[in-house]
Amino acid sequence: MTVQFWGVRGSLACPEPEVARYGGNTSCVEVRCGDRLLIFDAGTGLRSLGNTLTRSGRPIDADLFFSHFHIDHVAGLPFFAPIYEPTTRLRLWAGNLLPSRRIVQAIGQMMPGALDKDVLQLARDVDLMIYDCNYTEEEYPAHVGWGHSTWQQGVHLANAAGAKLLAIFHHDPEHVDALLDRIGREAKAQRGDTLVAAEGLALRF
Repeated sequence: MTVQFWGVRGSLACPEPEVARYGGNTSCVEVRCGDRLLIFDAGTGLRSLGNTLTRSGRPIDADLFFSHFHIDHVAGLPFFAPIYEPTTRLRLWAGNLLPSRRIVQAIGQMMPGALDKDVLQLARDVDLMIYDCNYTEEEYPAHVGWGHSTWQQGVHLANAAGAKLLAIFHHDPEHVDALLDRIGREAKAQRGDTLVAAEGLALRF
């Protein structure tokens, strides 16, 4: 299995040179399991993935999963070149909210504090845990209820779940490369098996 990051930014795509090393495109992750192509989220990073797939010259058969429908997770879909090819087979999946669940319950799972047992079970013993670490603990009090978490909470959850590798993901638009370097150092000091996701990073399992 391979995992490649095509977009790692949260909330808003960023063109500034200060974010170029980690990347400014919003959420898009490609997963290859044998011949299966799985795409997670359709942020602006989806455009580059689509261009790469088109250049391969092979018909595209893929599943695209939406974590949710904020604009930064869907903005790349109209620019995904393969959807304009009649030979493309693309299945779209969504529905992170079951009928019996309220939105506040789902959002609450992502907030710092007590670990949600369902999220803990989902992450139990995984090879790779990709986690929305939009904020630091210092920034979080000004953003309560915004639906994002912190890298410190990601470390806490990964440790509790026994995840083998934690990928810090969904970087705040204001988190420039130098700040993400520092976050990476601090996170690795707390949990060695941790990385800061960057565009183009590919992992093999």
